[in-house]
Amino acid sequence: MESNKIKTNEKKLKESEEKYRLISENANDLIAILNSKFEHEYINEHTYRKILGYSNEEMLGKTLHDIMHPADTKTALKVLQDVFKKGEETGELRLRHKNGKYIWVETKGRTFKDSNGLVKAITISRDITERKLSEQRLKESEEKYRNILENMMEIYYETDLRGKHVYANAEYYKTIEYSKEEVIGKDYHSLFDAKSCEVLFNLFNQVYKTGVPWPPTNEAKLMTLKKKLIYFEGLIDLIYDSEGNKVGFYGLVRDITDRKIAEQKLKESEEKYKYLFDNAQVGLYWSRISDGKFIECNETFAKLFGYNNREECLTDYIATEHYVDPHQRFEILEEIHINNEIKDFEIQVSKRDGTPFWASISARTNLKENRIEGAAIDITVRKKAEQLLQKSIEDLARVNTELEQFTYIASHDLKEPLRMISSFAQLLEKHYKDKLDEDANDFIRFITEGVSRMQNLINSLLTYSKIGKVYKKFGKVDLNDVLKDVIDNLAELINETNAEVIYDSLTSLFVDKNQLIQVFQNLISNGIKFHGKVSPQIRVSAKRDNNYWVFSICDNGIGINPKDFERIFIIFQRLDNKNEYDGTGIGLAICKKIVEQYGGKIWVESEVGKGSTFYFSILKAEFRN
Repeated sequence: MESNKIKTNEKKLKESEEKYRLISENANDLIAILNSKFEHEYINEHTYRKILGYSNEEMLGKTLHDIMHPADTKTALKVLQDVFKKGEETGELRLRHKNGKYIWVETKGRTFKDSNGLVKAITISRDITERKLSEQRLKESEEKYRNILENMMEIYYETDLRGKHVYANAEYYKTIEYSKEEVIGKDYHSLFDAKSCEVLFNLFNQVYKTGVPWPPTNEAKLMTLKKKLIYFEGLIDLIYDSEGNKVGFYGLVRDITDRKIAEQKLKESEEKYKYLFDNAQVGLYWSRISDGKFIECNETFAKLFGYNNREECLTDYIATEHYVDPHQRFEILEEIHINNEIKDFEIQVSKRDGTPFWASISARTNLKENRIEGAAIDITVRKKAEQLLQKSIEDLARVNTELEQFTYIASHDLKEPLRMISSFAQLLEKHYKDKLDEDANDFIRFITEGVSRMQNLINSLLTYSKIGKVYKKFGKVDLNDVLKDVIDNLAELINETNAEVIYDSLTSLFVDKNQLIQVFQNLISNGIKFHGKVSPQIRVSAKRDNNYWVFSICDNGIGINPKDFERIFIIFQRLDNKNEYDGTGIGLAICKKIVEQYGGKIWVESEVGKGSTFYFSILKAEFRN
């Protein structure tokens, strides 16, 4: 009875093992039994051959380490250890095919005890190579996608449905000037001001409700809490999960702040230009090069040509009809063609009613627009003034010429009668001096002295009238030599007054030597003549002053009242008593006229009783006209 039971059990066991082997051998997964040393005691050979290419002989007794990818050794060891320690474990690793390639498997292990009570592990490994390759491709695709997003010039971000940031690329952080830590997990209220949040709420709400993306051509303006203004345009749309549920939003937008600011500045500039154009007191216009038709002008231009307003002018005005001399239009166009512009071109044109007037035109071509852009001002008053001024100049020149001729002729013609008066006065004095009474002798002396003064005056007038008319002998003149000649000429006066003339070493100038002798001699003789109680002392010096040489003649004489500083340089103006000091009142006027010929000027500094310093400047030769 017992033996029958044993036989029955053995039969059932054999049937069970056969059933197990049948299942194992035909399974699509790798099935193996490992001992505690991780050695293979059993494999489903058919599947091992199919998946890994190994037979029983090649696998039994071998450990999993023998066919494992080196990089997965630690992972596999931990899985097997956990199987024997915990009773079961799952892991993913790579096994080497007989041909050398690796396949990915997902391994599940569980322990059991054999008939001898030994703990062993059964592992079932499923080929997941395709899944892993797909995951790898997905990972690489995501990395490539992320890399593109991180390096693109446009802003990309993702939020959940509540507006909290899930992801943002580098350009997003750069644009709003917030760090990743300040953005991720935060909603818009943490980044933008209230008005901007309202804009964003309405925008996202519209996209959520309609399901229609916010188009890339739309623009919006935001202000961050850090007070940075941002203009942007771009696409904003919903994110859906695999089942088609709305899970968030994404935005692919472009920062157009610089462009908008530039557009704003351009708009402001155009408005400012238009304001200036419309309100300029100068007539501004655009006309077509081809036919002269005006395509734009301001009110000033319209009124300049006799129109009530610009609209009337633009409707009616054709430039070619308003030239008094039509050939002048071609002159303007030719000059513009050569130089691309004209400046202050004076031309006579006519108003709407035919009234001629003078205009000054400045213009340039804009070939791209086939137009001339110009400005015009009415210069009729100025032209009339110029004509009057020219006539006055011509009249003045004629009068001056006649006056100089009269002065020269009158002075020359007066010399002969004066010589006769002087001669007869001298004869009277010679023949009748002892025969006449004292009064008669005084009368003769008065006649002689008066004639002498008159001759000096006439000679001075002749000298004054010749300045600038007689050919000047220009050359390089050493002014030290000039001073020596002056001192020689004034030797008698210097000795009589016990005067002292001191001068620094002077420069050389390109001048007429005789004229400079006149200037220095007049100024030095005045300094000696108008002396006080002490002996006269004269100091002459010179210095450079930019493009001029400035000379000074300083004396210790009686001085001059400041109110007379201008008057003393006018011809025939004398401040002194004629009986006390000799002179004609022309000397300083001669000095002034000579100095002005050399581009300079003459002036004086003085106080009564404290001497005088006369200054005069001469422009260096290289700077004279």
